[in-house]
Amino acid sequence: MAIGIAAVLVILAVVFFVRQAGGEQRLYPDYTFNFSPLKTSAEVKQDVFVPVDTVWKKFTDISNYHLWFPWIKKIRVTHEDVNRWVLKHATDRYQPEVGRYFHIQPFFGAPYTKCRYIGIEQNKSLVLEMRFFPFCKELVTFTLTSYSNCVELSYKLKSSGLLSPISAFMFSWRGKSVLHNLVGFIPPVQEVEITTNGETKTPEIIMDDSFVVALVAKAMSDGDDILNKLTEKKTRGKAKSALFKAKRKGETPQVTAEAAAAVEQFLSGGQAAPAVTEAPATPAGGNDVETLVQNALETGNMEPINNISDKILRGKAKSALVKAKRKKG
Repeated sequence: MAIGIAAVLVILAVVFFVRQAGGEQRLYPDYTFNFSPLKTSAEVKQDVFVPVDTVWKKFTDISNYHLWFPWIKKIRVTHEDVNRWVLKHATDRYQPEVGRYFHIQPFFGAPYTKCRYIGIEQNKSLVLEMRFFPFCKELVTFTLTSYSNCVELSYKLKSSGLLSPISAFMFSWRGKSVLHNLVGFIPPVQEVEITTNGETKTPEIIMDDSFVVALVAKAMSDGDDILNKLTEKKTRGKAKSALFKAKRKGETPQVTAEAAAAVEQFLSGGQAAPAVTEAPATPAGGNDVETLVQNALETGNMEPINNISDKILRGKAKSALVKAKRKKG
């Protein structure tokens, strides 16, 4: 009885909140929200200045939904034609098809709910039936309209029934930022360098900390095997350590659009920029040796002496350092 009363109070509070928030039906030109007790509809539009193929690839890549789609914490898919367990639930092998199902977990601890694709028109529209709660069904439509200089993205939400206020509340809270999240996740168009032969030169990949973080996020959704593509032992070890920590925390690290683009380029066959290290300068005379010995006495740092390439000069410096320590001690 108490649970039923509490549920009714929560629904009434949600209805009151949505009615207050929906008083201004059109807050700005690219945002529309309509609410009634048994029906909720909303639409968000945003422009993105990338090719339509790039946007469509993100829409159909289910392994990345949890990175930009609000109220999707985890995704679970099942390949009925695969027997190997590792590949049976691999999201990177999932191909969207009309009528095909997948399961989502809206937040930590929530049960998985069944969703499906109900309409696909390449580079134009994607229609999904989403269930962020077991008994709350929403019709979500993504529409792409190509122009000469940009692509207009549209996100439409429709929900009907007694639980439609829940959809309104979720949209008002986080759902309206879906396109903003997506645009931030889409990598910008990279300018390519033209060689003397007229061929395009792929930009080099710099494997910095942001690249490692993006690769770890990709590994959490696509599997640990992608880390083995790193040929540099130090970077590979760093990435595996970061992946272990991220899995232990149970959180996917935040990724920048530039780092995500670099990871996609790397996984598609792009080459990483070779690490450039400058050779340490070799002391040329006795005065330089005395300076190195004096610095080693003051700081205790032996690296400058150990980096002397001339074996005889390095031996003299170490001998002078030992004598200086004896005099000092």
